[in-house]
Amino acid sequence: MKNPILDNLSCLNFENVGTIFLKLKSWLSRQECQELTLDFSLIEYIDSAGVAMLVELRKIAQKYYNKNLILKLSPKIQQMIKFYEVEMLLE
Repeated sequence: MKNPILDNLSCLNFENVGTIFLKLKSWLSRQECQELTLDFSLIEYIDSAGVAMLVELRKIAQKYYNKNLILKLSPKIQQMIKFYEVEMLLE
C-alpha cells in the first residue's frame, strides 16, 4: 500500500521520527485491513531513534489495533536492525 507519509523520505532519525510517528500512528488507526505493509525500502539512513519508532509502531499496531504490520526494509536498514538486535522487525 502506497503511503504518502513516506514519500520523499530518505532517513529516519532523531530529528524527524516524532512527526513521522504521529502521522503513521494516525494513518494506522484509520486502516480497515488486518494486515498492512509499510514500504521503507527507500530509506537510506536510520538511527536508533528510527529503529525505536519502528519497534513502537509495530507494537501499537498489534496491541491496540489488532493489525499485523509488515515493514518492507532495504538491505541496508535490515543490517541496522540486526545491529540493534531487534530482528522481530524483520519477521
